[in-house]
Amino acid sequence: MVCVALGPRMLVPMLVVVTSLTALWLTTPWRERFVAAQLAERLADANVPKIRATLAALVEMDLAGIDALVGLLDSSNPEVAKRVPPLLQERLDVWRQHGPAYWSPRITALATSLESHISSFRPPARRLAAEIVAETIPWPVTDDENRSRFLIACDHVLRASLTARRAPELTAPVDEDGQRQPRTLAAERTWSREREAAHEIDRLAALPGGDLPVEPTRIPELPVRGALHGLPPMSPGQFTPESQASPIESSTADRDRPAARSLSAERNTSEPLPWQRPATAPPESHVAAPPAPAPDVEAKPPANGRQPAQLAKLTVLQLIDRLAKHEGASNRDIEREFIRRGFRARESQLAREFALADRATQREIVARLPRRVGIDARKWLHWFTQHPDAEIRLSAFQWLATSGDAIDRGELREALRHDPDLRIRALAKEISETQRR
Repeated sequence: MVCVALGPRMLVPMLVVVTSLTALWLTTPWRERFVAAQLAERLADANVPKIRATLAALVEMDLAGIDALVGLLDSSNPEVAKRVPPLLQERLDVWRQHGPAYWSPRITALATSLESHISSFRPPARRLAAEIVAETIPWPVTDDENRSRFLIACDHVLRASLTARRAPELTAPVDEDGQRQPRTLAAERTWSREREAAHEIDRLAALPGGDLPVEPTRIPELPVRGALHGLPPMSPGQFTPESQASPIESSTADRDRPAARSLSAERNTSEPLPWQRPATAPPESHVAAPPAPAPDVEAKPPANGRQPAQLAKLTVLQLIDRLAKHEGASNRDIEREFIRRGFRARESQLAREFALADRATQREIVARLPRRVGIDARKWLHWFTQHPDAEIRLSAFQWLATSGDAIDRGELREALRHDPDLRIRALAKEISETQRR
């Protein structure tokens, strides 16, 4: 009917236009993004093999698959939501190996995709988005247009993450899947720390400059005007011992100021300055001398800049244990040892966080380890299979088993022979049999 209405003369031009638009659609990135979105929608109730294949296809699509991967950060399928953060971290590691010209359009697309999805994300996914953005902000972006879009998107994502942290959810805690958690003492401590962090963020955001650090204003130095101001110069022979010194007549301008202390008195006294003295400080005659440092604790790092020999022989878990107990070496030496072993800033932060946490919080950290961005979760899970706590070992083995990665046979043999926990021995046996097939 349309062809008859248009007439035979208009039919050929219309066919040319339709064919051109179809060819344009098939050869533009729009089609690839459409295909990526369709693939992502099919993962809501997919099984593990299909999830692996689909996520691998989205990774291969590069720029066209970024938006679909970002949307899956908050997938209703827990298996998908567990696998996407490590994939995005792998993408960042790959992009980092190339130059700014390569990663600039990609991190810009990543930030703008996070910005478009952040309003629909649940709080756990918002925190993941903020971690991704925080890692990419220091990366230089080549052209001005991409840089502006990138920074604006990062700002929106971070502000949305702060809103999630300030939400009433902090007083009504839920787990990663949105289910309400039972209140335990360890969990209450964790939520209390999160509330304090949120209040601190609010306080800092109210300072001049918003939530960006502002360089303090340099205060000009005041002119020096001491008690000896205006006196005529004297030769060294004219100075008399302090015990025989006679009072000096002060000028009218100086009479209202307190008398100045002599230089020798300033050098010989250990009395603190007035603003440094505590309000309840005892009299000086009753102040005890500070205790001497213990002989087995290093007061300062080695002068030659090298690590203590014993730290290089310790495992990661032993270093973390020393970090918690301050045994044998200072925290600075242990953190330098982490850097020597190739730890990134986020991994060193994870080690400190784990060392200072109680046992219940440590188990929560291990349970959420695969969702953290900026660390190699597989490497840490392998380390935690050697942890003295059975629940932590079991959680690490379970994550490694569900990830589909081959576990070192030596670890499995060790768990089968020597682990006192029956659950871990049974799981290790099951993993070993699965790997043989």
